[in-house]
Amino acid sequence: MAISDKNEISAEFLGVVGLNPFAAYISASRLAMFCNHIGQHLVVRDCTVNRLSTGVGREYAKDVHAIRMPCNATIVKRIDKYPVQIDGNIPGQNPTTAIIYQEDETGEIGVLVIEHRHCLHQHYGFTYVMTDAFYQLAPDVAVPKGTILATSPTITPNGDHRFGLEAQVAFMSLPGVAEDGVIVSESFCKRMTTRGYGTRTVSWGKNAMPLNMYGDNTTFKAFPDIGESVGPNGLLWASRSYDDMLSIAMMSNKALRTLDYFDKPLYAPGARVTDITILKGNKDKAILPLGMEAQCRYYYQRGYAYHDEIIAVERDLRRRYGARLKLSKRFHNLVVESLAVTTMAERRHVVPTFGKQPIDEWVVQLSFEYDVVPTIGFKLTGMHGDKGVIVEIRPDADMPVDALGNRAELIMDGDSTLKRTNVGRVYEQYINAAGYATTHRLRNLAAQGASLDAQWDYITNYYRLISPEMYRNTTDFLVADHARAKHIRRVSKNGVYLQLPTDNQLKYPDVVANLSVHYPACVGPVTYRANSGRMVTTKSPIIIGGMYIMLLEKTGNTWGAVNSAKLQHFGIPAKLNNSDKYSAAGRHNPVRIAGESEVRAIAASCGGDTAAEMIDQTNSPTVHRAITESILRTEQPTDIESAVDRGMYPRGRGRILTLINHELECGGVAFVTGAE
Repeated sequence: MAISDKNEISAEFLGVVGLNPFAAYISASRLAMFCNHIGQHLVVRDCTVNRLSTGVGREYAKDVHAIRMPCNATIVKRIDKYPVQIDGNIPGQNPTTAIIYQEDETGEIGVLVIEHRHCLHQHYGFTYVMTDAFYQLAPDVAVPKGTILATSPTITPNGDHRFGLEAQVAFMSLPGVAEDGVIVSESFCKRMTTRGYGTRTVSWGKNAMPLNMYGDNTTFKAFPDIGESVGPNGLLWASRSYDDMLSIAMMSNKALRTLDYFDKPLYAPGARVTDITILKGNKDKAILPLGMEAQCRYYYQRGYAYHDEIIAVERDLRRRYGARLKLSKRFHNLVVESLAVTTMAERRHVVPTFGKQPIDEWVVQLSFEYDVVPTIGFKLTGMHGDKGVIVEIRPDADMPVDALGNRAELIMDGDSTLKRTNVGRVYEQYINAAGYATTHRLRNLAAQGASLDAQWDYITNYYRLISPEMYRNTTDFLVADHARAKHIRRVSKNGVYLQLPTDNQLKYPDVVANLSVHYPACVGPVTYRANSGRMVTTKSPIIIGGMYIMLLEKTGNTWGAVNSAKLQHFGIPAKLNNSDKYSAAGRHNPVRIAGESEVRAIAASCGGDTAAEMIDQTNSPTVHRAITESILRTEQPTDIESAVDRGMYPRGRGRILTLINHELECGGVAFVTGAE
């Protein structure tokens, strides 16, 4: 039986794997990992189109998170939550737009509430890009079903999906790349900047008053307005409890602008406020002193006007259609919510609640966004399940550079390719490196006055050696001289973009061999700054070529503190609440970094005694108290020979171990520490 040598790996049978043109050269486990990474990637600032595309990305671009018209409809009303005011009191972007429409087929009145920012993750998301169709929404305008009103910033006008960015990678055997480490440049981290989102809810009135942290002696301003950023100290808001005896000193203009030790702060470093929602209690008498409520009242009135306009639209429709009026469930719920907001002040017998708690005089919900620049501990991956963790960030000038001036942005371990059986990454790097060198030579041809035919033959023969389909499409559709000249100018300016189908009939080992003869990449020594601080040149040849890199949601921007954890009454670390998390610019409590697998690794490398010591210091309140006392009493707290006297405080006296030992002793069993 003859064995076919034809590549029949069609993209239509591959699913997510169809995004990778080198799927045939990657192990199944790494392909499965790549599929998981696609669902974990974050939207980054400088996302780019993959230079080596199978074409499947455009199909996935049709189903990204976007806001679409749910039916064929005619617009009734467009209502912005915070429209731009003439006096400029509402800076920044309007956070919410309600589109009220009438379905053409059933006549039902529906609503599409467009939140301008998308965040399904607990931290990360993106700001929608509004389409031309969104800006054309107006009363009586017909909108077909499926019309995209807002889409992800990863989608280009041509419909390509930019889920990562191309970065120049060098495979080198530096110490930092051991154990899946990645060395990156400073500029790469900035290009990989993603967007985080958060919401903080605060209240004041009966028990506390706000501080004037963003105002002056004449204007009281407790928090940033929409579009404004948090100050350099990261303080978003702060409140102070009432004290009748000290109120004269605590409520002066100067005192209200100064954070005191006993005040309750709320931090959100680097945040920019994007939305403000105000809820008001129905108390007859104002509790806050005059002027403190001005900012809250302003946003409350703007929100009130938004809900009042929704009610006005519903009443107008009811007058127009009478008993024939049909409301969708979503629009009906929005009207009910608007009625609750606009009529609550009139219903003194009703106690409004938020989070099952009665609303104080004011409840303020602040939504904000912030930039997250990857740093040490963040996880990256390519298209081949070749994930790694950033372990070092170097200045751009210290990264390797080749003879053509191409500077690496990442340094990764090339040996891991064989360990992981994902040799597709090597082919991706070489083809992109060859494309970079080919673009450089194409520019030289133009500078030397080569004819259009010579330049065209040079670039199309490059296509022919890599992808017959790319060659065929280019030569069949670009026939006229002006079309060829335009294509050459585009390649000379932007570099080579290739169509590489998953069922490419050329074998990539042969492709690389042919390119190395006819269109070679720049392969040779590279220069970089070594750990010694000197600029050195490698003896071995190195390739610097582009690879498509994604930033994963497994981020490392939460660091463990040096103090021990807050304990619950069982003597084990307590779960952090919002007060613990955001009451300071940094974390007062350490994160959980020592799980079962980590403790096993520590015990294997450092011995069980070290692991037991770490766990006991954290879980034993008595030991924690003794260590704290020794730090406070010693003359040199950073030079303590023994933090705790184990003769006086032996290990194993933590609450949780005591409970276990007690239960075992009731059954006649006891653990005895043996000699090592």
